[in-house]
Amino acid sequence: MSNHVLRLNGVLFVVVLGLVLGMPEQAFGLTGVGESAVGPLETVTPEFSALAADISQATPGVTVTITFSVSETLLANPLVTVNGNVADFVSESGGNYTYEYQVDAGDINGMARVQVGGIDTLGNAGSLSDSTFLEIAGATDLPLHWWPVVVALLTVGTVLLTLRQRKGAALLALLLLAAPVAFAQAPTVSNVAFTQGPDGAGGTQVDITYDLNAPNGPCDIWVSLSKDGGADGFPFAVTSVTGDIANVSTGTGHLIVWDIAADCPGESIPQAQIRLIADDGPDVPEMISVGAGSFDMGRTSAGDDATFGDSNELPVHTVTLSAYEIGKFEVTNQQVADVFNWAHYNGRLTTVDATTATAYGQELLDLDSMHCHIQYSGGIFSPETRTGLPGTTTYSMADHPVLDFSWHGAVAYCNWLSEIAGLTPVYDTSTWTANLANDGYRLPTEAQWERAAAWDGSKHWIYSFLSDTLTGKDRCNYSDNDPDYVNPLGLTEQPYTSPVGWFDGVNVSPNGSIPTVNSPSPVGCYDMSGNVWEWCHDRYDSAYYASSPASDPEGPSSGSLRVLRGGAWNPSGFRCRSAIRIGVSPDMVGPSTGLRVARTP
Repeated sequence: MSNHVLRLNGVLFVVVLGLVLGMPEQAFGLTGVGESAVGPLETVTPEFSALAADISQATPGVTVTITFSVSETLLANPLVTVNGNVADFVSESGGNYTYEYQVDAGDINGMARVQVGGIDTLGNAGSLSDSTFLEIAGATDLPLHWWPVVVALLTVGTVLLTLRQRKGAALLALLLLAAPVAFAQAPTVSNVAFTQGPDGAGGTQVDITYDLNAPNGPCDIWVSLSKDGGADGFPFAVTSVTGDIANVSTGTGHLIVWDIAADCPGESIPQAQIRLIADDGPDVPEMISVGAGSFDMGRTSAGDDATFGDSNELPVHTVTLSAYEIGKFEVTNQQVADVFNWAHYNGRLTTVDATTATAYGQELLDLDSMHCHIQYSGGIFSPETRTGLPGTTTYSMADHPVLDFSWHGAVAYCNWLSEIAGLTPVYDTSTWTANLANDGYRLPTEAQWERAAAWDGSKHWIYSFLSDTLTGKDRCNYSDNDPDYVNPLGLTEQPYTSPVGWFDGVNVSPNGSIPTVNSPSPVGCYDMSGNVWEWCHDRYDSAYYASSPASDPEGPSSGSLRVLRGGAWNPSGFRCRSAIRIGVSPDMVGPSTGLRVARTP
C-alpha cells in the first residue's frame, strides 16, 4: 500500500491508493461537492416612502413636482404614474427622487392616484401607491370612480451581477480500496457561481452555474445554501429550482435557475454561499435469486449445533418459500451514506447532526459511537477511515458493513432505497407494519435468511460457508476470545469488521498473511456467518417454531423484540451458526448490528 497527500486550494485530502486482489467488484455510488464564492442574496423588497407633491391641487397645464425616497439603490429609475399617465424623471440624490407631472386636460376630477414602482439591483420589486395628497380639479365633470384605475407594471431586463468566482471548489473525495482492475471515481463539481437579478416578471431569480465531470455516468445535482459563508454546514435545502439538476452529464456551463423568493422570502443574506452535490446514484445492493421450494428449518443434531444449540432453534420443521431475492453482501457504509444523503436532502430525516440521525420518532444510526463507520460533516454522510496493517495503512470503511444501525434504521433504509429505485415501499413507518408482497427492498424473513444461509437442497449446513466446522481465520470474521485476536485487516480500533465478500479465496489478510477460502453460502451469499449480526423482518418468539406456518412465515404477529441472525466480528465462533437466532429491541443501535436486504420479485 502507498499513502499520498494531496493539497488543493488550502484543503488537505488524504488519498489512499490500494491494490487489493480479489476485492468484490462493486460500483460504489459516490458524491462530488462544489461550493460557490460568498456573496449577497436578498428577497427584501425596496421600501418607498415620503411620497409628496409640492402643489396639492392642480388644474390642466399645471406642473406638479412629486418627491419620494427609497431605501436602497435601484436597478433603474423607478416608474411613477399619475392616474396611469407617466411622470418625468428630474433628479435623484441619496435615494431621494424628484419627478414632474403636467396635468392633462383628460385627467379626471378628484384625488389622483399616484403610484411608484421600482426594482433593486438584485431584482426585488417594491411599490407605493397613494391617492390622498394630490387633487386634480377643473378638467372634466366625470366623477373619479367612473374611471378605471390603471396600474403600471415595471418590467426590467435581466441584471448580470458579476460576483467573484473561485476557480478551486472544495472536493469531497471518497476514495475506496481498488478492485483488481480499477475503482470508481467520484464526480467532481467545479467553478460554482451564482448571480441574482430580475427575471422579467417583477420577481427575482438566482442563476447558478457550474462545471461537472461525471466519470461514472450522469448525476443528479442537489443544491443547498449556507447563510454565513459555509460555517453553518449548508443546512438549507434549495428546492425551487429548474434546469440542469437531473441526469446531468459531464460538461461545462451547466445552469440551474433558482426561485429564491419561494425558498427564502423576505430575507437578506449578505454572506450567502451555495453548495452543489453531484450524486451518480446509490450503490444498489447486488441480489441473488432464490427459487421457490421447501427446506428443513432449525438446527441439526450434530457438531456445534448439538453442543451449543438452544431450544429456540427447535423443533426442526419443513418450510415452503415462494421465490425471493436476497442481498449477495451485507449492506455497506457507502450504500447507507448514499441513501441517507438522499433522505436528508429530501427532508426525510427529523434530526441529523454529528451524533445521530433520527426519523419517524426513532434513532436510525448512532453516529457518535466508536463503532459507527459513517460520519456526518458539512451536511453530508460519508464513510470514515481506519488504520490497519501493513504498517499504518489507511483503509476506507466504504465497503465494510454498516454498524450501529437500529431495526428502524434498516427499515427506513429499505423504504428510501425502494423510492430511489422506483419500487413500492414495503413498510408503513407510522405503524412499522409491512406488506411483503410489495416489490420494494425489505429485510428478509427469518425463514428466507436461514434458507439462503444453510440449505443446499438436501442438507442444512451448520455454518453458512458449506461447512459443519469453524476453525481458523480464513472463512469467517469472528472472535475466539483470544487476547491476541486476529482481525482480517489488523485494524487498530474496534470494530474489527472486514470488507463485505472478503472471504473469496483470493484476498490475503495482511494481519498474519492468512489466505482466504472462497466461502459463499449455498445460494451464493457472503458473510452470512460472522462480520455483523443481520436484522430480519420478524418479531422474535423463542417458541415460534412450534407454531410457525408451513408456507412463507413472516414471524409472530406481536412482540416487542426483532430477530438478529448470523453472528458478528465480536462473538465466539459458535454464535456464527446458521441456526442461531436472538431477539433484541428494534431500537438497539449496537456495535455489531447491520443488515442484508431482500425483496419479492
